[in-house]
Parts: sequence; C-alpha cells; structure tokens
Amino acid sequence: QRLLALPGGKARSSARARVLHGLGTIIQEISDYGQARPLLEESLSIWRELGDRRGMAAALSALGWLAFEVGNFRAARSLSQEALLVNRGLGEKRGVAVALFNLGMVAFQQSEYPAAHTLFQESLALRREIGDRRGCAYVQVSLGLMEQQRGNHGQAAAILGEALAVFRELFDKQLMSWALAHQGVVAYDLGEYDRAQRLLEESLALGREVGNKVIIAFALSSLADVLRSQGKVAL
Repeated sequence: QRLLALPGGKARSSARARVLHGLGTIIQEISDYGQARPLLEESLSIWRELGDRRGMAAALSALGWLAFEVGNFRAARSLSQEALLVNRGLGEKRGVAVALFNLGMVAFQQSEYPAAHTLFQESLALRREIGDRRGCAYVQVSLGLMEQQRGNHGQAAAILGEALAVFRELFDKQLMSWALAHQGVVAYDLGEYDRAQRLLEESLALGREVGNKVIIAFALSSLADVLRSQGKVAL
C-alpha cells in the first residue's frame, strides 16, 4: 500500500502491476475477496496493455482461484482455461500445473470426478517434475478429498497425513490448517471423534493465527458436528 502511494505509483507500469498483484494476493489469502478482486483485475488489465504474457498468466490464475473461492465456477473455469493456454504458450510448467489444479477444483466442486482426477494427476506430475514439494502436497490434499468423497476414508486419511507432514516440515501454517481441517473431517467420518476434535481445534487455532476466515468458518462448522456427535451440546 505504501508503494502504491509513492510518487509515480499511479502510472500504469509493470511495477504497479506487480504491487497490485502482490497486495491482491495477500488480501485474498485472508479471505477479503471483495477487496482483492479489483486489485487483481487492475493488475491483469495493465499486463494486457503492456503485452506481458507472464504477468497476464499469473493474474489470470489468481483471479481464477478467487472466482472459485466465491463460488463463481463459470468464471473460474474461463479464467483458468485462459491461464492454462498462456502458460503453455510460455512453456511455464509451474503455471500450467497451477491452472490444471484450479480447473480440477472446479470440476471436483461440480461433481465431475473423472475429469477432476485427471486434472489433479496432470498437475501433480508436473509439480513432481519441477521439484515443487509444497505444490505436490497441495494437490495431494485434493486427491485425499476425492478419496473421502468416494468413501475411501482410510486412503483419504493416509494421503492427507502425507501432505500434512510436508506442510509441517515447511512450516506453512496456512496449508497446515487446511490439511488439518480435512483430516479432522475424515477422522469424524471414521468415528474417531476425539482425534477429529484435536485436529479441528489445531486447525482452528492456526486459521485464527493466519487470519483465514474460510478456514476458521470451516473448522468451526466441522467442530460443531463432532461435538454434537459426542453429545456435547449446549444452548
């Protein structure tokens, strides 16, 4: 914000586009989507004006993920498909992997499970190729959720546990909280209520620490289900 306020900060330059993208991403991470969207959209418009395809690709992926998070799956698919095309044209493997993952999440949320599984596997293969351990674990969480959806709770727990171990090693609190929340839900599905409660409470604490409202809401809702199943109900 201070950079944008500097003399020349309003010029439609690559510097402004980079700052807008960075600021928009930070605000998006704490779930303030309404504030993040115009920042990322302006970043994209500047990159388009400048003909900077790398900048465009990054902004398109960010906007695609934002659209997904607010439930606008049509926009999420369109933006992510454009990001995929641009990244493939650039030969940018990480960007391709991100776009494939985003498209996989859209397919997953729309119950297009075979397509989602294929997209996740393609993203995972690329991330392994470039040595992106964090990205691999990120994709594994979604693969774990697919196994949970199929009723394979034991396999889901194993995949999520493997991903969580990587996030703990990297000390990525944001993704730790995400993986913990889903592990807690799987433990709940398996009838392991005490373990589910511990996992969800840890997820909630981390979600509050990093300020991610989506994780906080998800952990609270899931924790309420666990407590109700244990008869721990209070008005």
